[in-house]
Amino acid sequence: MTPEFLAAILEGFEQTLDHVLGRMDEGDLRGEVEALQAHIAGRRQEMEAMDDNATNSSPGVTHVS
Repeated sequence: MTPEFLAAILEGFEQTLDHVLGRMDEGDLRGEVEALQAHIAGRRQEMEAMDDNATNSSPGVTHVS
């Protein structure tokens, strides 16, 4: 699996958690879900950075955003 693929999966988790949070009341569980979402976002950003670094270090490969 590539870092780009893993980042896309994590982005899907984030969106699912956004949907769940929209339906939750305030409370301890909501705080835990928000913490999980922040953790997933951090990991996704790490995967995106790994993918960017791999792309930028490959000669002759152009990265288009």
